[in-house]
Amino acid sequence: MHLLENILGANQKNQIIIMHHPAVSGTNDTGLGALPNNLPSGNNECIAFNRAEFITYCLGNNVSLALSGHTHKNHVFTFLGKETINNTAWPLFVQTRSATLSRQDNGGRIIQIQNSTVLSYEHHPFL
Repeated sequence: MHLLENILGANQKNQIIIMHHPAVSGTNDTGLGALPNNLPSGNNECIAFNRAEFITYCLGNNVSLALSGHTHKNHVFTFLGKETINNTAWPLFVQTRSATLSRQDNGGRIIQIQNSTVLSYEHHPFL
């Protein structure tokens, strides 16, 4: 958070943040060592520390996309943990399925940006 708030972040520009674990989920982690959930979004497989601060940063600092993997699923969530197809409901928390041994739905996202504005972030299968 210190790096985003004091060094790397740029509120005057649209930002895209890339991380391994997501900050937002549609479900809560009810397993052993479950993360605390004091936010309107779920916490399943999410970052363990500074989750609320990170989401607040994204809401207040011109973040368009927070991209992550880890879950091996394709999701586009609002900060409330709701799936959305509204591609301009910034910030969006986008999870992308990674390549897996089963090769089912393997792919990646192509992010199109024009004049500092995100135009699309569609998932494309690997051929």
